[in-house]
Amino acid sequence: MSKRSAPEHFYFYILDHDRCEVCVEGPMTDDTKWHDAIKMARSKKRDVTGSPYDGIDGRSNREKIASECERQFGYKIVAPGSIVDQVYF
Repeated sequence: MSKRSAPEHFYFYILDHDRCEVCVEGPMTDDTKWHDAIKMARSKKRDVTGSPYDGIDGRSNREKIASECERQFGYKIVAPGSIVDQVYF
């Protein structure tokens, strides 16, 4: 009987385009709840988007990824859960 391999851990970044903020969530193996939270925030007229981090070093730590997103988008880094939080879950 073959063993199923464990899902790969990854990070997910969330951008708040109104406040020019970025946060990095994770590591995680499933980003469904983050997509749902973003969808709910957008239904409340918030300009929020998110995506799995697919940089060259996807196993980087949260701080490295946040710095890369800050450089790429020019947004301020905020704490995980600051843009969409458990209120949306």
